[in-house]
Amino acid sequence: MKKILVLKFKDAKCFQNKKTKDFVFDIDGQRKRCDEQFFVEPITVHQISNVLHTLFGERPVPTLRKSLFSGIDYYFQKAENSYLKYESPKKTSKKTGEEDYITEILKVKKSIWNSWNPDVYINWEIIRRYTHEHFDWFVQTLNDTIKKDVQKMPFEEVRAILEKNEKNKFSDFFTELKKLRLGGIYDYIYNPETPSRLTSNFRTAVTVVGGVEKVINLSGTILVPVSEEDIQKLSMSKGCATILDGGFVWIDSIQSINSVSGEDYIQVKKISTQKF
Repeated sequence: MKKILVLKFKDAKCFQNKKTKDFVFDIDGQRKRCDEQFFVEPITVHQISNVLHTLFGERPVPTLRKSLFSGIDYYFQKAENSYLKYESPKKTSKKTGEEDYITEILKVKKSIWNSWNPDVYINWEIIRRYTHEHFDWFVQTLNDTIKKDVQKMPFEEVRAILEKNEKNKFSDFFTELKKLRLGGIYDYIYNPETPSRLTSNFRTAVTVVGGVEKVINLSGTILVPVSEEDIQKLSMSKGCATILDGGFVWIDSIQSINSVSGEDYIQVKKISTQKF
């Protein structure tokens, strides 16, 4: 008698922001994610096939990224013959009148395009990293010019002193800064409110490691027809896998085919693999 593998999944996060400015990396190199195609449906035969590959001890295959290897037809066909049911709540859109999954705000790692911190406090550590091997010269020149031990002062106070005095008083100092390609300090002294070369230099750039993104968070059940040979192989499985972003999949049970109701389930082969 055929049996059914009952898989449960939860917290499967689906990102559908087509306007993202993040990137995709694969064997073809780096590409803009917004130029890639997204599946209209959050879970398709491809994601479920990867779950089965993992559960049966095989290598999953990237769904949207290019890869040097391909999947096993047996598990892809098994995914097609499986059944899927979502158990996540929906809400009716006021604009379209259609039902859709509830979106959530998720804290994520900052994407490549905007990870630079636009609001950096300029302190002596930033100056030390920016001036690099010229730091000692920079400090000594300021000490001699201002007649104070500048490192005992916040750099913002030093900046204010330089800004208030006539530029020609420090002309030699500024000329030398430009010769040493340290003109970002001059920019910051006289225009501190605008982005400066001080904070865009590779030695001084400070990144923001967190951001926010809208996702739909899915939970549900997958029914997979299995043979005795499949069950034997599953006995050596770790019994869990992932789906979408951070979704946890586990083996809930193995039941006879007559004891499982297929109500409210959709056969996976009937789920659209259309992209946009």
